[in-house]
Amino acid sequence: MEQLDVSERNKRVALLVNKGIGFLSDTEMVSYFSPKVVWQIGHSVLEGHEGVLGIHHVAQLAYPNGAERPVRSVLADDVRVMVQHVNRARTNKGVDYDNEYVKIFEFD
Repeated sequence: MEQLDVSERNKRVALLVNKGIGFLSDTEMVSYFSPKVVWQIGHSVLEGHEGVLGIHHVAQLAYPNGAERPVRSVLADDVRVMVQHVNRARTNKGVDYDNEYVKIFEFD
């Protein structure tokens, strides 16, 4: 079996997590993160698995019918992966949502 290099492995994990926010099981979602994870959104900082699940649960509530997350670009090295994508969904209030995101994942 072919061994993935570190940057390619990190890229696959980041893309899986990005696609799965709000849709993976809680157990699978936290399995990709260290217990010391720090997730920053704007000025808000969420820490630990509780923080990850907080984001995860907000996405579940906000987009009850799912979301599309087309990826525009990905940059990866042995430590970081940057994912630029769009979030498209119908919100729980029946409003169409379409927004651009950039997420930076850092790996141990």
